[in-house]
Amino acid sequence: MYRPIAPILLASILLSLIFPQSGQAAPPRAVYFGEAPPDGFEVLDRRGDRWLITGAEGALASLPGATLLVEPASRIPARTFTPSRSPLVESLVAQVNADQLIAEVDWLVGLGTRFSQMPNINVVADSLEARLASFGLETEKHYFPMGSLSVPNVIATKLGTIAPDSVFVICAHYDAISETPQTFTPGADDNGTGTVTLLTAARLLAPLVTDYTIKFVFFAGEEQGMVGSNHWVADMAAAGLPILGALNFDMMGWWTPGVPFDLEIETNEHSLWLANAICWAADTYTTMPYILHVDNSAWWGDFYRFWQNGFAAVNHEESWDWGDPDFNPNYHTTDDTSDQLSPEFFEGSARIGVAALASLVGVAEASPVISAPSGSARLAAGPNPFNGRVVLRLSAPATRGTVPVGIYDVRGQRVGRLTLDIHEGHGQVTWDGRDTAGRMVPGGVYLAVAASLPGRPSCRVVFVP
Repeated sequence: MYRPIAPILLASILLSLIFPQSGQAAPPRAVYFGEAPPDGFEVLDRRGDRWLITGAEGALASLPGATLLVEPASRIPARTFTPSRSPLVESLVAQVNADQLIAEVDWLVGLGTRFSQMPNINVVADSLEARLASFGLETEKHYFPMGSLSVPNVIATKLGTIAPDSVFVICAHYDAISETPQTFTPGADDNGTGTVTLLTAARLLAPLVTDYTIKFVFFAGEEQGMVGSNHWVADMAAAGLPILGALNFDMMGWWTPGVPFDLEIETNEHSLWLANAICWAADTYTTMPYILHVDNSAWWGDFYRFWQNGFAAVNHEESWDWGDPDFNPNYHTTDDTSDQLSPEFFEGSARIGVAALASLVGVAEASPVISAPSGSARLAAGPNPFNGRVVLRLSAPATRGTVPVGIYDVRGQRVGRLTLDIHEGHGQVTWDGRDTAGRMVPGGVYLAVAASLPGRPSCRVVFVP
């Protein structure tokens, strides 16, 4: 079992010392899709039918079928992850079952073609959203343009109770392609396996309490140049969504007998803290072998869009590079079906994903308010749902004076701030559904948090305009 964490870390440090950044801008690059690279451009790298090419920026921008790659933005500071083993995470990982994973892939394939430029992509998106909503998660679609079409990304949100304004993203592309994209794109491995890993993580974590907010994001348009992730990540960066890190999953279920049985975990230097947390979770909760790669120039997946916007992100896939002996030969063909997958490999890969996410966001069993320990603070709301006004009532026996209460939306951003006075262990304040600027908030689910008190008491509030 090969788990070279320490050597990779040492190597990356030494390389940064020996080969410091020159400060020179990288040459213009673009991803081109086709059976062969376009004439007149230099090929830098290849990933199946994807070609990384360089040339004059104007020529790249005007080349049909090419997507320019913008160099990464200034870096958001790295985080610190303090590991702590959890029996609850162990139980979550044990629930990841190969038979159920394969059955979910078959369900996804059965929804019809997932080619982003066919109308059926909306049927698939609706089905994914319905499945996520059945877990009790808040869902939405994020539409982006592809030519004359408007194509949906699908997002589900789980608000954190300790740090709702800090977000971890777990993502995969749900679209697929083949030699007959209008009629049949099974995409069991690419990327049914990543999509199902996300669904599994959402199902297992939805009923639990998490410290941080989670965004489960299903991208479309990946097969046309990471278009869906390009729009969503850029929009979230512009809106100031506080993304701490992103875990991306793409092709996680193929194994070629006779080659090393390991998942490839891919990161850049800025995201090493996140990759180390994932590797710790893999070591602690799974027996799945993996190899960690540190490569600032990796470009071939939705994770790159996070790098471009300065966010930490890590990719998970079965093969490090095109041409490797463990690369799926059914890639982008109608032979990419579930019967070609390795159940054992898929299960191990998905377990790493669930273990890593649960470890990063912090999980706990959800408990009813009446079971709260004697003397602990509790926050409640009524009427709930509300239209007009809602009263937030705080019971805090050991507290006196004023207590601030923050109101957060499903994106984890604070939209309101209230203050209540505690008298004889109780206090209340009314919220009229307006944000800090005095504007009515949109209808939906909000989280009220008394963050200054021990245990950070919170409650959900549903506003119906």
